[in-house]
Amino acid sequence: MEIPRNAKEFTTFCYVTIIGDSIAVNIDDQKEAFSRAYSCAIASVAKYAISEPKPDKNSVDIVFHSQKGKCIPIEAQLKATSNPCVKTVDNQNKPMDVLHYPLSIKNYNDLRNANTYCPRILIVLVLPGGFDSCPEKWIEQTSEKLVLMKCAYWTSLKGMGDSENKTNITIKIPMDEEHIFTPESLNNIARQIADVIVEV
Repeated sequence: MEIPRNAKEFTTFCYVTIIGDSIAVNIDDQKEAFSRAYSCAIASVAKYAISEPKPDKNSVDIVFHSQKGKCIPIEAQLKATSNPCVKTVDNQNKPMDVLHYPLSIKNYNDLRNANTYCPRILIVLVLPGGFDSCPEKWIEQTSEKLVLMKCAYWTSLKGMGDSENKTNITIKIPMDEEHIFTPESLNNIARQIADVIVEV
């Protein structure tokens, strides 16, 4: 293995030596870490605590815990892509972009399970850059602000049907305001859950 020769190479493929062993951090690892940091930032603003199940056996990367009274935690699977497949569809005579994301069948089955105590959602972070995405473009930082690029979208797969696919299934997420993952949307999800509990 070649050691990175400059800062840019170090950003995209670095080595951390721990007790004599080398741990390679590649671009996919960086995307995963960035999507986690993005979600944690949203949770912080919304006044949610977070936990991370270890190991991740049920397609749950992060759990959001509301600090506003007694609320059921919200479990989430985190994904990130810098080369999104976006298609424009007609939505009530208005064009709307829809994110087409390939999700593994295991993740799909875990997330669509309607018999879990905690609701589960899928969060997909769309990063800038395309195939040659550079992590240096994922943030903009000055002494006044830190901007995380670009935008995360969420959806619930609860109750969706079986799939005959063996490996992946394409999940379609509308890229409208309702599906942007924000502090407000996180609170809305929690309120919807609370309403369902009350109705039951």
